[in-house]
Amino acid sequence: MLTLGIVSAGIAAFDYGQQWWASRAAPAIQVGAIVSFALPRAGESRYLIVATSKRCPYSRASVAFHQRVIDYAKSGGIPVVLVELKDEDSPEEIRRYAGPNISVQTVSARRSGIVGTPTVALVEAGRVSGLWKGKLNASQERAMLGRLGGNSLSTLSQQGSKAEPLELGEQDLRTWLAGGVILDTRDRTAFERKHFSGALNIPEDELGARMSLELPSRTTRIVLDCGGIDSGSCSGDAQLLKAVGKFRDVWLLNQGAVSASCSVSHLST
Repeated sequence: MLTLGIVSAGIAAFDYGQQWWASRAAPAIQVGAIVSFALPRAGESRYLIVATSKRCPYSRASVAFHQRVIDYAKSGGIPVVLVELKDEDSPEEIRRYAGPNISVQTVSARRSGIVGTPTVALVEAGRVSGLWKGKLNASQERAMLGRLGGNSLSTLSQQGSKAEPLELGEQDLRTWLAGGVILDTRDRTAFERKHFSGALNIPEDELGARMSLELPSRTTRIVLDCGGIDSGSCSGDAQLLKAVGKFRDVWLLNQGAVSASCSVSHLST
């Protein structure tokens, strides 16, 4: 009986330890989140985090673009923090770019909130203001570089259309959006942290039940804000709007801000 009691106590302690360790894990990094794991030199409130891994094919395929990003940031006076999950884990071509304007930091995946590589995050006043994860396409790359240059460039693609995405600056985007409804399907916590002005929040798991009650005429333009949402999930929401809600004009805003990447949990094993 004593042995059984010791074993039971050990199992309970292990379970408690797992729960405690899980509670210490940072939530997934997202727009609006406070950043505490990768910090630039004192006094620098706007900087760029680049998290990459030579073990990830999407990171290796993005080397040339990440070199452009680093050069672009340098030319704009934006400090860069190169984040690695293990020592000397970033591609060698990227490590060579380390210089006076770049610090290299090794961080724990659990404590950072980084869930995939490559990840690039723009931090302003201690919070993530721009987030790009995965291997980006040409339009997404231009949007990122525009953002780093202070020019907010957004991409809009129409669900079910093979036409090239629209690329609009901030003022043109607001004019274009005036005739539609901006729909944000993130959870309420993420939405309250930061969202597009005037957006309607219907979390993804409530979309099927609420869209017919809260969205207007089926001929109204519906624009899904995909910033910070996995591109597959955002496309799935668009398909649901068209198939179940019968909405005819559905667009994706900043589609693919989160794209194909390597899971950090896989890389950490």
